[in-house]
Amino acid sequence: MPADLAAFFTRLAADPEAAAKGRQAGVVLQFRLLEPSSFVVIDLTAEPFGVGTEEHGSPDVEITLSWATADRILRGEISVGDAARTHAAQARGGFLKLLALQGFLEVAKARYGAR
Repeated sequence: MPADLAAFFTRLAADPEAAAKGRQAGVVLQFRLLEPSSFVVIDLTAEPFGVGTEEHGSPDVEITLSWATADRILRGEISVGDAARTHAAQARGGFLKLLALQGFLEVAKARYGAR
């Protein structure tokens, strides 16, 4: 579950398209996962981008959601916006930083569905 998510993003760091989109975004994204409580932090400011499981003190963007909701978003079943509107997820961070993540998240969703 959360470890699977961290492992997925760790493998994704070797993907040239994901790395390029990550560099363009240039933010620290933190997933605050519920059920069980854990963190997956993706540091897109580093090259190659880093993935960790310790809480980041000041991520640029934080998305709080359950593992099941994260899985549905990455499968493309729902968008982050839809999850936020239905209160299945909460996003915190600047609007422009959230927008900057779109390209990276699209690549992540494509690779997640193909795994």
